[in-house]
Amino acid sequence: MMEVRATRHQSFRVTTLSGASLKLKPIDQMHLPLLRAIAVAQAEVGSVSASIGPIGVKARGPNVAAEAEVSWLGAGAMARAEVASVAAAAGPFGVKYGLAVDTGVKLSLTKGELKFLGTGVTVGRTTGVSVLGNEVTISL
Repeated sequence: MMEVRATRHQSFRVTTLSGASLKLKPIDQMHLPLLRAIAVAQAEVGSVSASIGPIGVKARGPNVAAEAEVSWLGAGAMARAEVASVAAAAGPFGVKYGLAVDTGVKLSLTKGELKFLGTGVTVGRTTGVSVLGNEVTISL
């Protein structure tokens, strides 16, 4: 991974390949000592992103990921596969155009996500609707 930062509000990053990780770490939501177990495996051929302040764009090549998470606040599992995508965000609004077949469920006290073959909804601080990997989101 290569990252070059021009200023505090501008960045450019190129990613070529990601690995796998297993994390067991304390979280501090609502100031309670809780444990969260996360297992993530991912591979990505390439991505390019750029941002200036609250405006950002990102292009990704073929990528796959599998993740599972369990905590006292919620649980979920998601398998993600994407042929390619282009995304843009401006402030709280975001759009993504691409072909993806994300499938899985994540439920917690603060977020819910349900997707089947890239089509589904996300409700929480970030709320959005996706159809075959094309997505529109708003962050509250």
